[in-house]
Amino acid sequence: DLKVRTPSNLGQSASSADVVMVVSNADGSSSVSATWTFWKAPSIVSAVFDTYGTRVVVKFDQATNLGGSANMTCTGLISVSSLSLLASDTSTVQCVWTGSTQLVVVLGS
Repeated sequence: DLKVRTPSNLGQSASSADVVMVVSNADGSSSVSATWTFWKAPSIVSAVFDTYGTRVVVKFDQATNLGGSANMTCTGLISVSSLSLLASDTSTVQCVWTGSTQLVVVLGS
């Protein structure tokens, strides 16, 4: 079994850390190496209602993978219990990525 630990400096000040992994056979006659990048998960920096109270603008500390999709219903990103605090009909709430570090939660009618 091969076990790899997350670098100890990840999350302190860096959002990623590169580690060179080298795997060789028992007698050392052949080996292979690869660079592996560990990424810290993005954290929410702020979540603020817009002026009209119809949207929540969520900002992250670093680029995200856009939740795996450009625009979607929010159930894949936000728990139903949290959504129910924002809207009586959670199926009308939409999440729109306006950039890799900003998500806009559009509250339904």
